[in-house]
Amino acid sequence: MNKFETDTLLLPVIGESPAGENIEYDLVYSEIREARQNDPDYMSQGEWAVSEPRRADWRKVRKLCEVTLRNKSKDLQISCWYVESLTHLYALEGMYCGLEYLAKFISQYWTTCWPSTEEGQEIRYSKLVRLDMDLSNYLKTYPLLEDKEITLSEWYKALAFEHSASLSEKGKEKLIESEGNHSVESFKKSVGKYNTRKINEQFLQFSDLPDKIDEIESFYFFHTHEDIHHIFVKTRHTISEITELLSRFLPQDVQDNNTVSSLSIDPGSRETTKVLTPAEQQEFYASLTSSIDKEMSREKAIEQLEEIAIFFRQSEPTSPVPYLLERAVRWSKMTMSEWLEELLKDNDSVEQINRVLKG
Repeated sequence: MNKFETDTLLLPVIGESPAGENIEYDLVYSEIREARQNDPDYMSQGEWAVSEPRRADWRKVRKLCEVTLRNKSKDLQISCWYVESLTHLYALEGMYCGLEYLAKFISQYWTTCWPSTEEGQEIRYSKLVRLDMDLSNYLKTYPLLEDKEITLSEWYKALAFEHSASLSEKGKEKLIESEGNHSVESFKKSVGKYNTRKINEQFLQFSDLPDKIDEIESFYFFHTHEDIHHIFVKTRHTISEITELLSRFLPQDVQDNNTVSSLSIDPGSRETTKVLTPAEQQEFYASLTSSIDKEMSREKAIEQLEEIAIFFRQSEPTSPVPYLLERAVRWSKMTMSEWLEELLKDNDSVEQINRVLKG
């Protein structure tokens, strides 16, 4: 990890203030924003196509962030963009190192960094929440096992395909002819090309990331004295979904040896999975029934759906029930725009609906 040299970015800025100056309205902010611009793929298709979609220059983003943090300002937004650039340039290794840097930055400079606390804690908090969203979106399309056909987004498509096939009067074969083979079986065949060792190595890479997120959040709450909660909610959830997906293709003994359970609802849990015995199944039903009598909330309802999905996946591995429940849980955590993008295959329709909704 010496190639990142993040420790030099944590040295005080030479001058009157170790945290440097406020550069929010400096030209470098505009330069970095411009270098980050990246048009979605559908911008090059259809009626609203643009001739040359913008592509982010992450090397430029990284260089500008490093120069700024080293010589001009200890700025939280610049630090978040730096984490993002390392992630896009060096994938999981870059994300790990970037998160490690951000934890140290918050630890050392939270009381003096920019934007200043006088502008309100909410502004700083929003920078971290935005980084959470950006990292989560990156991970959803990250090529697992270095294979572009194996991503979390492709797994979502496979589940959506199976759902469409179950409702189609034409049947799965006709759907494959018209739309291509995006079935769960096809996805599993793609993963099946790789051995257990490679899959487990990828699993462990993802399992290491929440520890770095924990460090960031620990330093944040140490300085702010806010009620403790997850700031990087989306990233944690995406990592949890990816590790759960990878664990489907690992033998039980390998799963048992892993310290992080991919089937855990709480990404920080260390509980491992096992097939439930009849007695344990009865106990599960009993606890579920008793909990229904308690005060219900949206969060509790979603949590119970996740528990039920885990139960069916363990007790009835071939059943379609857990797939449908997992999809329901995922939809419950989506924004309207995200839901439309998954439900509708026509990007032009999604754009038109979004324009109507947003005015």
